[in-house]
Amino acid sequence: MNSKLQNRTIKYALGAGFLLCAAGVTQVLASSSIVTFSVDMTGAANFTLGTDQVAARGTFNGYGTYNLTNDPASANPYLFSGTINDTNDANGGQLQYKFWNSDSAAANTGWENTANGQNRAALLPSTSGGTLVLPTAFFDDEGTQVSGYVMTFQVDMTQQININAFTPGTSTIEVRGNFEGWTAGLDYLTNDPTIMRTNGTLVTSNVYVGAFALNPASPGQTENFKFVENGNYEQPAAVNADGTGNRFAPFVNNYTNPIVYFSDAPPAPVVTVVATFSVDMSALIGGLFDPSQDYVDVRGTFNNWSQGVNICTNDPNAANTNIFSSVVTMTNGVGFTEQYKFTFYGTTVTGTDWENPAPPTVGGNRFFYLPNLSSTNLPVVYFSDVTPNSVLPEDTEVTFNIDMTGAKEYSSGTPFDPAADSVYLNADFLGWPAWTTLGLGAYQLTNNPVGSSNYSLTVPIQKGNPLSVTYKYGFFDGANQANLDDEAGFGVNHFRYLRQAPNYNMPTDIFGNQYNEPTAWGNLTVGSPTAGSVPVSWVGLPGVHLQTAAKLTGRSNWVDHLETDGTNWVSGSLTFSNGFVSVTNYPTSGGQTFFRLVKPAK
Repeated sequence: MNSKLQNRTIKYALGAGFLLCAAGVTQVLASSSIVTFSVDMTGAANFTLGTDQVAARGTFNGYGTYNLTNDPASANPYLFSGTINDTNDANGGQLQYKFWNSDSAAANTGWENTANGQNRAALLPSTSGGTLVLPTAFFDDEGTQVSGYVMTFQVDMTQQININAFTPGTSTIEVRGNFEGWTAGLDYLTNDPTIMRTNGTLVTSNVYVGAFALNPASPGQTENFKFVENGNYEQPAAVNADGTGNRFAPFVNNYTNPIVYFSDAPPAPVVTVVATFSVDMSALIGGLFDPSQDYVDVRGTFNNWSQGVNICTNDPNAANTNIFSSVVTMTNGVGFTEQYKFTFYGTTVTGTDWENPAPPTVGGNRFFYLPNLSSTNLPVVYFSDVTPNSVLPEDTEVTFNIDMTGAKEYSSGTPFDPAADSVYLNADFLGWPAWTTLGLGAYQLTNNPVGSSNYSLTVPIQKGNPLSVTYKYGFFDGANQANLDDEAGFGVNHFRYLRQAPNYNMPTDIFGNQYNEPTAWGNLTVGSPTAGSVPVSWVGLPGVHLQTAAKLTGRSNWVDHLETDGTNWVSGSLTFSNGFVSVTNYPTSGGQTFFRLVKPAK
């Protein structure tokens, strides 16, 4: 499934939501690859040659700083490069990285915004000590777009033929991607009988090939694509998918992609399995989900991600009536990676709410390996892995604030004109409406106070919404009505927590600084006693409160202070880094007092 087709998602809450920390888990035997990076800084915004540093940062160094160098006397002094030995990433695994500009005025704290909004990715050599020279890319993928490039795609359909999903001569196999606008029916592949492959004990010629023209793009930028069989998207293995969930290749002329299996499924014995899927909707009932009017279903590789094919139902006589289950029969090769997600839709829902489960995932989807069994029961999971104590306990009015000082459109560099332009909000809890003035008309911010650079909007967020929100701003300059997604690259968003209910005033964001709050809750600090009290501060949430105890030895009697829960507590200060920080002066009586923060299960 192409992730662009999804509607609203409910995101799980972690301590950090920063894109650059996302990396796949790979079992390794060896980790040594000689990798050469190169980036062209020609035309890069807020970059001063001879003053600013350029670095490659990624999984190879924990996203630390590896400074690249240039030759000031060369024909292109803006070309920076460097070679490292990557001992962090597994041979045959995936490397992720981005380029970084040290200039203090650079957008996004110096990190580049790539054309697809994700980290750049590359497959490393399978042998230890192998070399990889990455294609030269332009910073922010802002190079002059080039046309006329051609790319070759190859896919082995052997296993799809084995499981009767693909019939040579009758079925169709095509490739879709950003290189042709994800358009169906344009680029069909044909069988090349001269390519012989050994699959198990058989030698087959089931490879389908096609060479197609690419849409104009910046040299070296990422081309994302997937193979599509009879209209059904494949699901590549994690190592072969970048942050978009799609395959990736560099925008290089006459590039030939290696032969891969459809969905990276090699030939294997065919098995039919009856699988039971179960999801606990407890966190959403009474808020976002109404079981009397809405439906839950499971969608995945086994039903072409289709709505309503496998509806989940609950057992009204069970101990937990909030668990919804569906029994699905699937046929595929033993060990095949089945991917899936739960969704809900219905009378009280606008469109479809897709879950966003916590890692580990494959392309953001849940997964399991098809066992060599006749039946299997998958473990019960919470929708989006959101537990009942991790959602808003009541409807909450949330005020978003943005500082437009020096704001410019991403990629075009068009400056914000407060006299003529308007500012809009988009977010996961809104279902990510279309980035148009029509789609976002209800979410236009107002200048507050009038004449300042600040804009604000108060939005009601429903009970049951996760305590974390992902969102983004955009502005309309009179010429970009059809695409207001101009604050940063695709998928590069703000991420913060809702720390109070039923009202919360968000910290003032800065346009183009896609900040992600690092702390869900915690940072408990206790100061020195003064005049009969001790200062205490913490980063809280609804559902989190202080406890105190007079001793830790023997039987400690912790006392709950429910008044400090985020649904009640209002004393504190608003910070940019972590939102509202709660404070109190706790009275002391001469003896010791111990403090801790707790988040009881509900």
